[in-house]
Amino acid sequence: MPVAIRRQIVKSRKFPFLGILILASLLSACEMSDKDKKLLEDSLAESAPSDSSETQPGPIAVEPDENQAEAECFQMEDRQPTAQLTHKIDLLFVTDTSGSLANERQSVADGIESFINEFPIDIDLRVAVMPAHGSRGSHSGKLTKAHNEPFVLDLQDLGTDYLKKYLSEKLYNPPTDRFSDGGEEGLYSLSRSLDNGMSDAIKAHGFYRPDAALAVVFISDENDICARYEDSSSRVYDPEHLELPAFLRDCADVTPESTLEKLKNFKGDRPLLVAGIHYVPGSYVPALGENEAGYGYIEMIQAANGIVINMADGKIAEGLGVIGSLASSKLNLKTEFNLGHDATTIDPSSISVSVDDESIETFQYNSDLNEVQLLEYAGRAGSSVKVNYCLLPVEEDDGSAGSGDGTTPDDGSAGSGDGTTPDDGSSGSGDGTTPDDGSSSTTEPAPTPEPDPVPAPEPDPIEVPRL
Repeated sequence: MPVAIRRQIVKSRKFPFLGILILASLLSACEMSDKDKKLLEDSLAESAPSDSSETQPGPIAVEPDENQAEAECFQMEDRQPTAQLTHKIDLLFVTDTSGSLANERQSVADGIESFINEFPIDIDLRVAVMPAHGSRGSHSGKLTKAHNEPFVLDLQDLGTDYLKKYLSEKLYNPPTDRFSDGGEEGLYSLSRSLDNGMSDAIKAHGFYRPDAALAVVFISDENDICARYEDSSSRVYDPEHLELPAFLRDCADVTPESTLEKLKNFKGDRPLLVAGIHYVPGSYVPALGENEAGYGYIEMIQAANGIVINMADGKIAEGLGVIGSLASSKLNLKTEFNLGHDATTIDPSSISVSVDDESIETFQYNSDLNEVQLLEYAGRAGSSVKVNYCLLPVEEDDGSAGSGDGTTPDDGSAGSGDGTTPDDGSSGSGDGTTPDDGSSSTTEPAPTPEPDPVPAPEPDPIEVPRL
């Protein structure tokens, strides 16, 4: 359990005799009567410090204000595992299947060895490919294969060369989905794959192993159709006019945040890495076709404390090596730490982190997941990781909200407590209809009227992306 620490905030006081000292110095230049001098001496005696040896006023102890809110603080300590969390890892490529991306997908297959080389030689690695298709695509949420190769490529069974060969076949010419503009719904397809029936079929292929780590790598040269755009950015023009219908059809409850939460719940305490190969905002994006930054994917990756490889650099093999290195570290060290209180009660500015009692600055707090994420250094086997945080101050109740619902002041006039009938002593029965003069003690209270039916709330509108 977290250890509670309390911090008391106190107010300072100004020194009331300072003005009198200034007044005395001004009056000393003027001639005063004996009576005036006596009055001034009495005033100075009352305001002077009791310790005559003290020439400067010291700090004043102030009693805490009973109504002053306290900041309640906690420290959580965790230790890095002393042994590898798992030597099993499932690597899933969720890929845009449009023809414009064929060369980049081939580069991923060619560079897979850079990923493999970041792991120990006995790593139990399995690789699969999932098309980024929407609800109308027959391959949405499913693993795919090109010819007669297995759905799941097992490194221990195939070896590096055959794994690379079969992965190339899967990625170079995957099935397409015209209803999702060529296959641009990676968030939807991944989210759908986690549903019970779909995930059971994937597990039957030997993937989504419960005891394995999972690395998800998105590949796309465009946005995800379910992306929500900030005011400063807008969706690239869609000449086929397929993206908006797909958004309205599939994206009501599919967002980067919802997909990540679903994925984390699915994997539980197993290591998880989310990464992607995309064009990034602010970098070079080819003007041909509908190329644009990987909005939607990038937000999910950042929230998951993952890594984005810039497709514009053309260094996909090196990028896969970086992804492999990060995935390998997650097999040995924890980098995400959940806090022990509700996110709405936590003061983000109060969070601090130390590893082996050395303060670190390279962390971020994700309020959606309510977790502190270490971005770089996470210690070593057995390291102590401490997270300190405070709760937001709770406003003290001054008694003005009588009923406790924040809507009806309780000044003694709302005797019935329902905020509707003043109780001035004339409504002894409490129903506001019969004066209480001692003669109505046996009178039955009036029946409570049935409340008016409350109309069902309108569903929240879906935020429609600008086209």
